[in-house]
Amino acid sequence: MATLRHEIRSSEPTSDATAARVDLRLEVVVIPVSDVDRAKQFYQRLGWRLDAEFAVGDDFRILQFTPPGSGVLDHLR
Repeated sequence: MATLRHEIRSSEPTSDATAARVDLRLEVVVIPVSDVDRAKQFYQRLGWRLDAEFAVGDDFRILQFTPPGSGVLDHLR
């Protein structure tokens, strides 16, 4: 058990040729809101780009925004 704990917490690079480095990035954030129109105005005033707006029936909308200088997409519903 102590050996396993040491391997997990080791800061030494692995010598295992099968291990690969993964580039992790935050790409999508979903933010539930109670008033979609008010949220839309708020994020537009912040200078965020409205990329898409989807309506599913009368009761469900999704807005897709991108903050300035960012590759992150934010979905408001």
